[in-house]
Amino acid sequence: HLEKPMKNYVTKVGIGYDVHKLIKKNKDSIYKDFKLGGHKIDLDYYLHGHSDADVLLHSLTDSIYGALNYLDIGQHFPPAEKKWKDSNSFIFLNHALEELEKRDGKLIHTDIVIITELPKISLHSKNIKLSISKQTGINQNRISIKGKSNEGIGFIGRKEGLAVITNTTILINLDDI
Repeated sequence: HLEKPMKNYVTKVGIGYDVHKLIKKNKDSIYKDFKLGGHKIDLDYYLHGHSDADVLLHSLTDSIYGALNYLDIGQHFPPAEKKWKDSNSFIFLNHALEELEKRDGKLIHTDIVIITELPKISLHSKNIKLSISKQTGINQNRISIKGKSNEGIGFIGRKEGLAVITNTTILINLDDI
């Protein structure tokens, strides 16, 4: 198939941010799997949140919404609504990608920074990319994942939480913005 001419297209950037509380597992607690980008990681901690608490997918979703000037994840999927309890966060990301497609847009690149003391992101980045690609169809070459430590400082340094910052670049038709 032939791609449309690009003369009416513009590059836009969106930034996403999310943070979730890290909770240490114990034998008496009921907990969720620890997932980043849909990739399950064996860890003695889990992320607390209303949905599946996939902080990476939440940040990525918001970055796409931002590039589209399309509110934020909480506006589309309010955490107070019971129907989103324990939901798979790919539901949210795929919604953002559908909105991008409706506007004749294309995801060019996404740069994801995971700020955490654990797990060691370099050990999981390849599997995280693969998981996102499989669930969304985004080419792995358009996904960058980096892990950063907080060097023991603040709530992240004390292993009380994990944060993700995402910068996503899209190409979109001027007629659709």
